[in-house]
Amino acid sequence: MKNKSEIFWLHSHTLMSTGGTRFIFEVLSRLAKKHSVTLVVEKTSKEWRTKFESQYVRVVELGGLSSTSNIYWLLFPVFYLVRFFQLRAILPKNAMVISTMFPFHSLATKLSINTIYYCFEPFAFFHDSELICTFPKVKQILLRVLRTCYGWLDRQGVRQSKLLISINPSVGRSVASVYDRVPDGYSYLGVNTDSFQPKKNIKNERFTFFHSTDFTSLKGTWFLLHALPLMKVNNYIVNISETIRDNAEFEKMQRYIQENELEKHVQFLGQLSYKDLQKKYQESDAYVFVGDPESKGATSASLSVLEASACELPVIRSIGNDDEILENQTGVYVNPRNPEEIVKVMEFFIRNPQKAKKMGACGRTHILKNYQWDQVTDRIQKQVEGLQHS
Repeated sequence: MKNKSEIFWLHSHTLMSTGGTRFIFEVLSRLAKKHSVTLVVEKTSKEWRTKFESQYVRVVELGGLSSTSNIYWLLFPVFYLVRFFQLRAILPKNAMVISTMFPFHSLATKLSINTIYYCFEPFAFFHDSELICTFPKVKQILLRVLRTCYGWLDRQGVRQSKLLISINPSVGRSVASVYDRVPDGYSYLGVNTDSFQPKKNIKNERFTFFHSTDFTSLKGTWFLLHALPLMKVNNYIVNISETIRDNAEFEKMQRYIQENELEKHVQFLGQLSYKDLQKKYQESDAYVFVGDPESKGATSASLSVLEASACELPVIRSIGNDDEILENQTGVYVNPRNPEEIVKVMEFFIRNPQKAKKMGACGRTHILKNYQWDQVTDRIQKQVEGLQHS
């Protein structure tokens, strides 16, 4: 029996059910059928370790602090050096290494010649001015100092990786503008259409919109909240799940909701498990993603948009992407900086539930045809094979 070739996937952490974590899980669970796959992370949760290992993906946790900690960034040179020696002890010579997230692409290029950097987006904390300006002043200063000190390391890692892959051409344009390198290929995103599927005979008393937030401009929650006071209809509710909690922003949003008498229309759900996330899609009537299109590629691809479409939800999506929804067929593109545009589509869905439902059904057809995880993995697999044979 022929031995499986090894692939090492390096990522910062799998602590939360973010789109990045779900992407890596779906891809690695399929790559593991053909390869011996090891996921190396700084930190992981018990839930995600169990999920990966159930798909025959070995998980190696480096331990200590991760990029979620401010201390990690204040002592970054120390952590970078520690991770270098840890990875050198783990990776065989010239191993096949796929990395996501700074600083692992940089570390990979120093330890192997067979490196693929999968770039979800230009590293937002260095390159996304729109995102950076949403943080408190002290954090803004810290991020600008970090960019000045280590931005070159990020750019060097991208340029020295043997292959560069990104999600889609919309993200690729941002990648090229920041790193002066055009991606060698695109995988697009995928959806587990067995898990994310519609649940029939759900009848809500009020039209139910679903939205996911990380409390930054990448999700555009403030754009959505600022639009709601303009609504002329009252029979709706917006349920908001959280991928991560920012207490300061959460309190600001709660005050805004109270000041504008929106308590009956907005509900925060906290962090949802993978199963509860699927259920919440199924219980909703439409999905809203209004991430800031000025962000550097971060809003040019959204797994949540595709998951919503797979559950037959019509989608209100911010501009900056041209493939995830079909305009006026599976959803509607809006400029999130124009609240009137958001309100117009929300009210259209509320007043025309059957048309909204028809859009949702077309959305699932669009997903089944174009956004299967097997297709995504095959595109990445071809890049791996090309590098192995080069």
